[in-house]
This record gives sequence, structure tokens and C-alpha cells, in this order.
Amino acid sequence: MASLNDKHFESLKKAFEKDNFIVKNFKEQFPGFKYVTPKGYMEYEGKAGLLAEHKTAKNAITGEPKRVYYVEGTNYQMGFLLGLMAEPQVTRMSTEFVEQVAFAFFSEDEIRKSPFSFLLKPIQELVVRLISEDCRKMRPDIP
Repeated sequence: MASLNDKHFESLKKAFEKDNFIVKNFKEQFPGFKYVTPKGYMEYEGKAGLLAEHKTAKNAITGEPKRVYYVEGTNYQMGFLLGLMAEPQVTRMSTEFVEQVAFAFFSEDEIRKSPFSFLLKPIQELVVRLISEDCRKMRPDIP
């Protein structure tokens, strides 16, 4: 499969720079990693993945630079590339976030004070299971 050519890579890099982003060089972070190209971007099955961080904009909670990802390919290839570039974030999103998102809308303190507090854990597990099952019914092209 053809990889991202130098001209295309440079045009993407310039587009990010125009929006005040710096394209991250994965050669520094993952020396010798088989998915890192000589130019420093990720590549899987001939499809490219780039990560760029904003020069000034920061996440209000973590203080880390705002990030943008560029991925090419099928849903699987894009997911693979995103997983390579954002493994800690993907792991956290697919565990902590998924398990807690439905309950972020309720006050656990209030529920714990209730005489029905013993139901909190089973209800949480049921809601997460129902949401997970419902998500499996989504069209396969929705990431």
C-alpha cells in the first residue's frame, strides 16, 4: 500500500501550522517503533495518522495542549491509528468515562443518603449494560 507522500505530508503539516498547531514527531517518543515512519508520523497498512498540539490553547482541566488527530483509512484503520496515538486517552474514555457518564447527571451523595442506596451499584451496572447493548445495534459505520 502506498504511504503518505512527502508533498502530502508537508501540506498537512503546513495546514496545521497555519492554525497554530505543531505536528508531533513520534520518532522522539517511540524510537524504532514499527508504525512510525522516517518522517515521524504513524502509519498502518499504508494509511497515515498525525497528532498535532496547539501552541497556546490548553485543556482547562489538565493544562495540556489542545490536540487534533488526523487519520486516514477504513474505520478499523482509523481506530487502530487513533489507538496508537492516543492510547492513554482511549483507555480512560473506554473505561472510566463509559462506566461513569450516565451517573454524572445524578448526585451520588444524595443517592447514598437515601434508604435505597443499596440499589446504587446494581442500577449502575444495569444502565451501563443497557447502554452497551444498545450501542451494539448502531450502524457499523458509526465510530
